[in-house]
Amino acid sequence: MADDHPQDQTERHRIFKSFDANGDGKISAAELGHALNQIGSISSDEVQYMMKEIDTDGDGFISFEEFTHFARANRGLIKDVDHPQDQAERDRIFKSFDTNGDGKISAAELGHALNQIGSVSSDEVQYMMKEIDTDGDGFISFEEFTDFARANRGLIKDVAKIFH
Repeated sequence: MADDHPQDQTERHRIFKSFDANGDGKISAAELGHALNQIGSISSDEVQYMMKEIDTDGDGFISFEEFTHFARANRGLIKDVDHPQDQAERDRIFKSFDTNGDGKISAAELGHALNQIGSVSSDEVQYMMKEIDTDGDGFISFEEFTDFARANRGLIKDVAKIFH
């Protein structure tokens, strides 16, 4: 499809490979169920429904082409799919920023963490807080951090290297 961005293609390929646990180039119902249960609970009926929707040739497997067709039609849904390693990285980074362990990142904690990378001004910290703290409560929740991380995967990969 001409409107695909190369990054979208790369992301679809990464997600497909993470679902295709045995690496045979196709996703079985068992692999789909396992991958989706990593994200959240899904019933076997829901897995079978999804298989019927995505497996357009009816061979019992989802090919990369079928996955691509589904992903293009459901762009927002696919963007939220994470590799388990991405989730683990996010958890680790969030916990290293949340120094008091209260489940949220304050401006002071963000400033402290960013100053470990390099010098940042209080204005820069406040700007970042406003960008990431979408509910405006003065803290970055794990959900807000996750949304930011998903939108900035490259940046989070770089931060992960620093906070290992």
